[in-house]
Amino acid sequence: MSPLSTPAAPANKGQALIDATVNGDAATVQALLDQGVNVDGPNNEGAIPLILASYDGHAGIVKMLLAKGAEINRQTKTGVTALMMATILGHQPVVKILLAHGANVNHPAKTGATAIFLASNYGHEEILETLLKHGGHVNHQNKEGKTALSVAKTEQIAKLLKAAGAK
Repeated sequence: MSPLSTPAAPANKGQALIDATVNGDAATVQALLDQGVNVDGPNNEGAIPLILASYDGHAGIVKMLLAKGAEINRQTKTGVTALMMATILGHQPVVKILLAHGANVNHPAKTGATAIFLASNYGHEEILETLLKHGGHVNHQNKEGKTALSVAKTEQIAKLLKAAGAK
């Protein structure tokens, strides 16, 4: 390989990990992790690679980051976690991976919203069922006093919540 075809080393390997994560570049993510790049290095909004991978639905990268010790319940500046990001975007496989690794299903963001609230609000029925099976609290109120039931996107979601004890 000629020196001209060798990519320049990034000035900031933490940013390189964030970029590779967002782009779904699993090979580069693994290479950077193997080099010892901080798995929990945040971007300007406080999002770590695990949160970004969860947002983008990159299940394989989520597994890699968790295997390297990513902080599963780490929050952005607004209190959002990887589980919340995966829930908002409807990434059921990522939700299942995060829950299997101990993600806190009842952690509230700064707005008071939890993953249950978000699944209800965004209409993700399958994710809601998964969160309920993992002990999600159905009557938690956000800072505006709203519950998952009050923001239920569909009748089926409302039925699921009521069956789980929502009032």
